[in-house]
Order: sequence, then C-alpha cells, then structure tokens
Amino acid sequence: MTGLLVLDIFLMKRLFIFIFLIFLISCGNEAPTVSFPIYNVLIYQSGSLRMPSDSIFLSIYFILNDENGMEDIDTIKITHIDTEYSWEIPANLLSTVEWQDKTYYGYSFLEYDNGKSILTGDYSIEVTDKTQNFTNLVFTVDIDGAESNKPYNVPQIKYEFTYNEKNKEMKIVSDEYSSFEIKFIDNLALYNYGRKKFKLDENAIINVQNSQIGNQISVRVNKDINESLVYFLKDFNIVK
Repeated sequence: MTGLLVLDIFLMKRLFIFIFLIFLISCGNEAPTVSFPIYNVLIYQSGSLRMPSDSIFLSIYFILNDENGMEDIDTIKITHIDTEYSWEIPANLLSTVEWQDKTYYGYSFLEYDNGKSILTGDYSIEVTDKTQNFTNLVFTVDIDGAESNKPYNVPQIKYEFTYNEKNKEMKIVSDEYSSFEIKFIDNLALYNYGRKKFKLDENAIINVQNSQIGNQISVRVNKDINESLVYFLKDFNIVK
C-alpha cells in the first residue's frame, strides 16, 4: 500500500507539473491583436522627395499589441483581397506615429505598378508572431469618385505653391484643399521635427527672410479633412 501511495503521489506531481507547463505555454502563446486601421493615399509630385516622376503610394497604419511584447512580432502581411496582391513587411521595418495619444504601427510606401497606381477595395492585415500565431483584420480603401477594386492612377496635380516676398505670405492655388503643411528641409528641427499646418482660409505668414532656417520648403497638401488623400508638391526654393 505504501508503495502504491508513493506512486500515486509521484504521478499526481507529474500531472500537476504537466498541467502547469501547459498553462504557462498557453499564457505565453497568445496571438497578437491588430485594430483601428487608418490609411492615406500619398501622391508625390516630381521633384518632391527626389521623385523622378509623379508617383502614388498607399500608407497604412494600425494599433498593434502583443502580450509578449512588440519584439515577439515577426511579420506583417497586407493583401488586396480581390487581386491577392500582397506586401510582406518585417517587423523591424515598421514605422510608428503618435495620434490621439495612441501609437500606430505601419508603412508609408506600399508600392503597386511601379508607383503609377494603387488598388482600391478590401484589404486584410495579417500579423504573425515568432511562434507563428497570427491574427488578421479586414478594412476598405475607398477614394471618392473612384471605382472600387480598380487601380487608381496618379491624378493630375493642379496645386501650385506660391510665396509672396513682399508680405511673406504662402498660398496654395489652382485646386480645392482642406489644409496644407510646410517643413523647412534646411532645418528639420524646426516645428519640433514636424510640419506647420495651415487650414483653409488661414493666413500663412512666414518671415523667412529674417530667420536663419534656410530656403528650401517641403509642401504637403491635404485634399480632405480626413487627410485620406495627400499631395506632396515639388520642393519649393525661396530666393532671398
């Protein structure tokens, strides 16, 4: 009887250790989560960001969580569902942006057709961790006036950026917009390494001549209030 009792205790201990290990593995093997996707259609005019020609890219960002830490994330696969065209992005190539007190992860230069067009319609984001757990989320890229699930080509860029040396005023002319932003390329630290935004009908007065901030300006134009359609105009040089 004593031998059987000892054996039972031994087996119970082994069973407890086995259950405990299964519990630890299950707790440490949770799949990552992805939520709140946002996208921008980025249109670059020739001469912006050294682009040799007018180009268009898709920018996609999302909130990403992993209970084992972000270092557990392996790859992100973004797929256009209708065509099955996809991009696979290693975790170390993800960029981050802060928006509304939340950190978003993503990539700003998803290229299709050599930058001549993007695909509209439904997309999926699939996130895989280093133990091959994965999660996915579906969202839709929609452009006002564009046919869904069809390539959206680089549109005609009508915007022009002007600077009046006399009154130091900057303007966007020749097309409708919601807001525009500027960044001085010769002094990226200005505006806290960001861009200064001017809303529609807001006076954009910048006394460039009396500052020491250089004279080359990067110009961003937000077509709509949601900034889903964004134009980067060719860099502008102010003659002093």
